[in-house]
Amino acid sequence: MKGTIILVCMAVSLVFTHGTSHGNSFKATYLKLIESRDFDKLAVHLREWEKANSADPELFIAFFNYHIYRNSETVTVYGNDPDSPEAFQEKISFKKADVMTGIHYLNEGLKLYPARLDMHMGIISMLGEIEDYEKQKNHILIMIGLVPVYHDLWLWSDGAVVIDFDEKFQNEIQNRINVYMSLSDILPFQYARDISLEMIKLYPRTIWWYNNIASFHMHDNDMTAALKYFKMGEAIDPKDEIIIYNIAYCFEMMKDLPQAVIYYEKLLHSTNPDARKEAMAKIESLKKKQ
Repeated sequence: MKGTIILVCMAVSLVFTHGTSHGNSFKATYLKLIESRDFDKLAVHLREWEKANSADPELFIAFFNYHIYRNSETVTVYGNDPDSPEAFQEKISFKKADVMTGIHYLNEGLKLYPARLDMHMGIISMLGEIEDYEKQKNHILIMIGLVPVYHDLWLWSDGAVVIDFDEKFQNEIQNRINVYMSLSDILPFQYARDISLEMIKLYPRTIWWYNNIASFHMHDNDMTAALKYFKMGEAIDPKDEIIIYNIAYCFEMMKDLPQAVIYYEKLLHSTNPDARKEAMAKIESLKKKQ
């Protein structure tokens, strides 16, 4: 079943920029053709556009979307919660070969326009869609390396200036890491660690990166290493309840019960009643073991 097209390099443009742009006549025609899924006419149009201006940054994005969508299908998938009214959900299924061809065009575009954030994010997004997490991780690391170079120069579709880059970039990267950490394989956890170690260099005051690295070590059953990074996070924000709970849990797993109780007691002041209830249960259980 064919579905509605949501252009990958444009779908989140309002997240990173203010307003929209009008584009050029070639782009306007491309948008109409891809929306109607007239890929035969679109292929001809893109070649005409290429002859007129082969260096147009929007052309690389158009080729990218053409390739990833021309054989895409909308499929019904079974969600995580079988009792949910949304247990069956629709999603777009992409052909891996087409995705890689589309990414080739974005990489060609980035050779000319390395500060085009929409091209970078298009690559990262589609590598996630085909679950090629290693390539996705590698491109994220490339982007991290470019942040100091293009910090105030990032552009989006039609050359729109990216607004509030740091906050939105960090959110985007953490969202990708959350996916890695939801998987059972150890490799994605390693990717989360590798990315977080580099993000700390850019954003040393953001707790997420310390928590991610510590979580990797917890997953690897190295509580001493995990505690080190959780404590680094605590130094930044002593009231962060996720960090506090994880420190308490590390001490508990390390059999340092008095320290575990001390940290669980910190959560008794939480505004979250569930957090207070769990902390009290932990404290009562641990005190019986002392």
